[in-house]
Amino acid sequence: MKRILFFLFVSLLVSGTMYSQSLENEATPSNSTTTEQLVSTFYGSKLSSNSHNPCKGATIRVCGTIEWKLITENSAQTRVVKQIKDADGTVLSVSDFFVAKPLKAVKGDIIKFRNKY
Repeated sequence: MKRILFFLFVSLLVSGTMYSQSLENEATPSNSTTTEQLVSTFYGSKLSSNSHNPCKGATIRVCGTIEWKLITENSAQTRVVKQIKDADGTVLSVSDFFVAKPLKAVKGDIIKFRNKY
């Protein structure tokens, strides 16, 4: 009889622990979406076809911008939407791709890329 009560107590204890862990997992959503945007402004006399710097010539006139929108739904991969716009805000090109890195790593790579050009 003591063994039966002991096993009953242990089974109640284990099931209670498993139930609390399942509630803890439900409290934190795994599909949280994070979005960040980076914008680079370029100055020049006219637009060029170079994807690194869409402007030609040295001047204070804004001739284009490149916008990166970073979207991540989990920490494993990041969706990158890159838009190149002219001075009037007209979209010249759009690139949409996935990177197998977390958002912070992709953001750091873009900032290094921007500072390089």
